[in-house]
Formats: sequence, C-alpha cells, structure tokens
Amino acid sequence: MGKQLIIFGDGGSRGNPGPAASGYAIYSGENSLFVENGKFNLLELDNLQEIYKKGVSLGIGTNNEAEWSALILAFEFALENVEKIVLKNGEITKINIYLDSKLVVEQFSGH
Repeated sequence: MGKQLIIFGDGGSRGNPGPAASGYAIYSGENSLFVENGKFNLLELDNLQEIYKKGVSLGIGTNNEAEWSALILAFEFALENVEKIVLKNGEITKINIYLDSKLVVEQFSGH
C-alpha cells in the first residue's frame, strides 16, 4: 500500500502589497490526518514523517501572491526531489494539500 504526501502551505503580506513571505511543510503518512470543523487533527502523529519544511521571504508582494507561492514552492521541491521522497517513503499514491486561502484552493481546483 502506498503512502500519501501531505503538503501544508501558507503565505501572507504586511499590507497588500507589502513585505511578503511564504512557507510550506511536506510530510508523508498513511491516513494520518483528517479535518473536523475546519481544524486539522492528527490521528497518529507517530506515522507522520517530516520530509521538508521551508519559509521564504518574497520581497514586496500581495497576500494572494504569497499564498500561491507557498503552493508553487512546495510542488517545485516535491518534483525536484521525487526520487528521494519515493526511495525513503515508498510509493506515493495520494497527495493531500492543506491551505487556508479559499481563493487559491478554488483557483487550483478549478472552481
């Protein structure tokens, strides 16, 4: 059975536009996460394995640019390191992405 890749991303700016930053964290796991009443709950923290996390200063930007950058940076890292991720964690059969930007979620999912 394969594992899931779990990506958390967030970004923001002080002012809009203003100084902006993005961050992301990538984990692997097996059905370790669920959402209840808009909050993330870890079912089995021991089964989550951190793969990578990073925060990046973006200079001057908008909040939406920072939110999108978090997702793009996470995907770029995952694509550049896919062989290492699979070798370490086993076959990845599902990717779960968790963002707090409704706009980015709707744009990304085509809604």
